Amino acid sequence: MNGDEEQVDVCDLATWREQAVRAYTDSELFSKVGTEPSRGALRVEVTVTDDESHSMLLWWISGLSAWIIPDYGSNEFTVETTLKDPNGRVLGQVRKSEKVNYWEQILMLFATPFACPSCVIEDTLYDLNRATLVEAREKKLFD
Repeated sequence: MNGDEEQVDVCDLATWREQAVRAYTDSELFSKVGTEPSRGALRVEVTVTDDESHSMLLWWISGLSAWIIPDYGSNEFTVETTLKDPNGRVLGQVRKSEKVNYWEQILMLFATPFACPSCVIEDTLYDLNRATLVEAREKKLFD
């Protein structure tokens, strides 16, 4: 997260891992999908980078106004996937990115049930992993 592995929350890691496993499982391209190394035909290493940005000044102003004045921020997620054969030889790499923008304001509380920020982030990570599978298949990195 922002170039510092120490900033990553354990909950974020779990969510990122869940979305990758779900995307690979839902694809029905593999007989078994898991997070532990095994003797499979294909090994995949997924690295997620979260480049978060927001204005601290706007955040303070928003907080002092009880979030009547909105706060704005964004997260740019990059999913880098390395595909390897059972011997550890690299077959190829795929890189996908997507930016999620958000506004925080008390008046937007009504929209939260329909587009909660964490749900949008989960869907984005899932979609990035699915797009990775599509590109890897197009490049014939696996059968």
